[in-house]
Order: sequence, then structure tokens, then C-alpha cells
Amino acid sequence: MQGGSNGRDQGLVFIALNADLRRQFEFIQQTWLNNPNCNGLQGEKDPLIGDNDSSGMFTVQGSTTDRRLHGLSRFVKVKGGGYFFLPGVKALTFLAGGI
Repeated sequence: MQGGSNGRDQGLVFIALNADLRRQFEFIQQTWLNNPNCNGLQGEKDPLIGDNDSSGMFTVQGSTTDRRLHGLSRFVKVKGGGYFFLPGVKALTFLAGGI
């Protein structure tokens, strides 16, 4: 991300270790973060990591009234990513006694 307080690029590295990628990480990503109708909300995506396109909105639910934010743009910009599997083939061969 450009424009940190020191003028240098800044960012965040995210790592998730899951036993079942589809049931865990992908479920959270699709069912909660990018689902515009999650938990009874209509047409809303997660304000921080959802794939908003400057037309997004988000309801801040309060005890007496709700506050609705409009015009949300994408906050997190993904620069790259990949799925890497642990343990590797060499370790699995070792664990299976094939060395």
C-alpha cells in the first residue's frame, strides 16, 4: 500500500493454516465476507476485506438505531497469493516410511 506515514510502501502478510481449505478459509471468504446477504443484511459486504467497488454500503448495528455507511471502496488490495500445502511430498514420504 502506497503512502504510509514515512512515504514507503506498506502492507500485511496473511497466513492461514487449515485442515480443510474449502470448509474453512473458502467458507469464511465466500459465505461471510463477500456474501451481500449474510446474517440478514441486504446488499452489504464486509467493509474491510470484502470486494467492495465504491458502491458498497455497510450497516453498523446499534442498540437503538442503525447507522448506514455508503460508498465503501475496496480497503484491502490483494497483490498476490497462493495456496501452499503442508507437509510437502518429501515429508509425507518420510512419514509413510518410504525413505
